[in-house]
Amino acid sequence: MLKTELIIDTGSSLTWVQATPCDSCYEQGTFPYYNRFASESYEAINCKDEICKDVPRASHNECLDLPWDSKEPCSYDTEYGDGTTSSGVIGTETFYFQDPYVGFGNEPVTFVPFGLGTSNHIPQWVNASTPGIAGLMRGPGTLIDRLKVKKFSHCFSRDEDATGMLSFGEEAKIMGAKIALLSSSQYYMARLTNVYLAGKWIPMENDVLPTKMMFDTGFTHSFLDPDIMDAVVEAIKDALGRYQPRKVKGFELCYDLTQLYSVSLDEVAKITFEFNYTTDIHMFSFHLWERQNENQLICLRLRRGPPKENIFGNNLMREVNIGYTLDEDDLAMYFHRQHCT
Repeated sequence: MLKTELIIDTGSSLTWVQATPCDSCYEQGTFPYYNRFASESYEAINCKDEICKDVPRASHNECLDLPWDSKEPCSYDTEYGDGTTSSGVIGTETFYFQDPYVGFGNEPVTFVPFGLGTSNHIPQWVNASTPGIAGLMRGPGTLIDRLKVKKFSHCFSRDEDATGMLSFGEEAKIMGAKIALLSSSQYYMARLTNVYLAGKWIPMENDVLPTKMMFDTGFTHSFLDPDIMDAVVEAIKDALGRYQPRKVKGFELCYDLTQLYSVSLDEVAKITFEFNYTTDIHMFSFHLWERQNENQLICLRLRRGPPKENIFGNNLMREVNIGYTLDEDDLAMYFHRQHCT
């Protein structure tokens, strides 16, 4: 049995691990590469197989003209928003979830489709050495589909080096403020209707609201539509009007820490996202601000995204238990603030 770790990615439908023989793999610390030839439970998938048809990013459509008895393997090729790429073949394997709180005890989950990444790349600026990604989107051929669960939850510590919590099925923690999700998308996406700063409504230009926001644990950072970003930055500047912003490359807004030592950012610059005109999700200073120790500065973590693209990344999810219910008549997320260690 191979023990490994995977990045939880609610914005991806594919699960994969680095595998040997590897054409191009990145360093993954002390974890060994997956070796299908050393596994008694691995099964190869043909590109004309129904499993290959269901698995996202797989090559089934490229094989339709091949003979029925073709031995062409099911392959995949995927790229992520941060520039990470992975390609290889699709197979099935037996998965075990060691932590009893995950929801499966020591019971095996058989015939889970996954990618054997033999050509993988992570950009230099991404600080990661995890052996692969667990895609937690809904839909046929996904890990969620194979696990046959209708709810799950996760909780990430504000300490990025700490291990978070992930639970499926009856072990999932479903509690707190409820956000109804859009059933028209396989992504976890909701309608953002208003944004507030310290309880005060932030006016927006160009009728940019309401709009869609995607919840994606695979993104470290969070991104806002340019018009929304401009309005939020101006509102913060007004709230901190007596303090002079500092310019730092890569950030929209920064301040000198020595000037803000007596200011409670949780009081004067707390951002609240309102969804569906009914549910408020409060973001606190540790979600929103990043300390730049070398310059004694504090900078806003929110990033400027493309027009109409809003992503609620994992930096806004820390110290929050987030539950997901996946029934079509109860497709929702639940936010409950708590310590996640």
